[in-house]
Amino acid sequence: MVARRQIVVLLLAGVFCAAPAASEDPPQRSTPDRCWDGPRADRLEQALDTFLAESDASRRKHLYRSRLTPAGATLSLDELVAMAKAAPPSDRRVDRDVYRVDAPWRPGKARGDFLLALPKGYTPARAWPLVVALHGASGRAGDIVAAYVPHLTDRGCMVLLPTISDPKANWSAVEERANVYRAVAWVARRYRVDFRRLIVSGVSMGGSGCWSHLLLQPEIWSAAAPVAGYPTGIDRHAAGALTDVPLYILHGTDDATVPIEPVRRAVSVLRNAGIEPTFVEARGTGHAPPPRYWAGLHEWVAARKPKRYSPRPLLIPPTGRRPLWEVHADPLGLKRKDPTLEKILAGQAEQMRGRLQRALLEDPDNARIRLLLAFAWVPGLLDDAWERPGKLAAKSFGASGGWTEAAEFQALANLAYARRAPHGKEGCPRLFDASTHVLAARIYARRFLARAHPKSVAWVDPWNRCMGQIKKALRANADNADVIRLLEALKTKIPADTVGRPRKRHE
Repeated sequence: MVARRQIVVLLLAGVFCAAPAASEDPPQRSTPDRCWDGPRADRLEQALDTFLAESDASRRKHLYRSRLTPAGATLSLDELVAMAKAAPPSDRRVDRDVYRVDAPWRPGKARGDFLLALPKGYTPARAWPLVVALHGASGRAGDIVAAYVPHLTDRGCMVLLPTISDPKANWSAVEERANVYRAVAWVARRYRVDFRRLIVSGVSMGGSGCWSHLLLQPEIWSAAAPVAGYPTGIDRHAAGALTDVPLYILHGTDDATVPIEPVRRAVSVLRNAGIEPTFVEARGTGHAPPPRYWAGLHEWVAARKPKRYSPRPLLIPPTGRRPLWEVHADPLGLKRKDPTLEKILAGQAEQMRGRLQRALLEDPDNARIRLLLAFAWVPGLLDDAWERPGKLAAKSFGASGGWTEAAEFQALANLAYARRAPHGKEGCPRLFDASTHVLAARIYARRFLARAHPKSVAWVDPWNRCMGQIKKALRANADNADVIRLLEALKTKIPADTVGRPRKRHE
């Protein structure tokens, strides 16, 4: 007999002791979903050069219509005219060419601002690389101005320094990631940013955040330079996603706050995967490498070459597309208005299944269609009871809502196909895949709860499958709030006197 408390311990040990890793997807050699290839990005940049060098208003309007619109400009004519004026961000100069900007998406908050430094000789007539620098724990953006700004702006880089909105959070939290992307988009709507040279760096917690941003959204960044940061999630599966992102890693050998050994192991994993990062061990130094070690980092950052594709549409999307921060907050697009989704919820699931099957014939590689088909088979997957920890609704475990094993089999198959599909994930394949793993875990959780009787071990197989899906979700997105909700809900439903112990299973 295994007591309820022991089973909870097994659950938590089985899930959280496995270090979360990045997605198991193969390296993305082609242009990622929703990014632009090199030729298209070049055409747009050349059109912008011509537009921003022109001072005549009527000529600008003509250039916008004839050259920028066909090239796929995602900024309006008024925004580009304002960019051409090259005005500083505001009158709130902090130091030298550093300006404090109030973030419009965080009005009235104590930590609702970020810092921006323009490079020497800034002009909108050319595109400039943008370095995003993340500060450490219990700090603010101003703490790392001296480490980044004077050196990088002298070398022709724009520097963005966000301040974390919640002092108790870290840079991998969903809201903090979203705020970073919002800040990048704010800058790029007003100043000429080279989207193929977006570089992320950070110190201490900011260095860990640098790793997190890189693993969750490698399509965005052209390079990364973590300093004294813990390399969360680096394993052989993660290495494939970082093939095209150069790395400069700076860490003190005597760092007592973040020991260097995990960093050395991460570097070894990367090298075994054929990735050769620049790894600088600051001999005899602790958590804050002295200035003499930073010079190499500054030179390395300034020398980075553009990516072969542009992530501009992720951050400043065309009309009708969701920007990156909205996708991070809702990877599956369940909060947006979707006619097919509304009809499924209105009881027309069977009718929608036929339509979606026909849509698949025309677009078989679309993950969104597969996802909607999974919901059409099991509408109960959309039950909001899963949003309330510990309160799983009884209707979710009966025949209502499509919870039959035949329908579940179809839903699981379509979720698996959705993960394999190369398109329709709105530029966030790892977050999309993590969310579909959570949906699959819900199906197995329903089976577990339906079979978890005190004198039965029939629950073992769905339990193991549920835990397997949860682990995969954490590998794809270590900061997965949906997983936590599901675990909290399951914890309250584990039988007190269940016989047997979950067997180890490899899926």
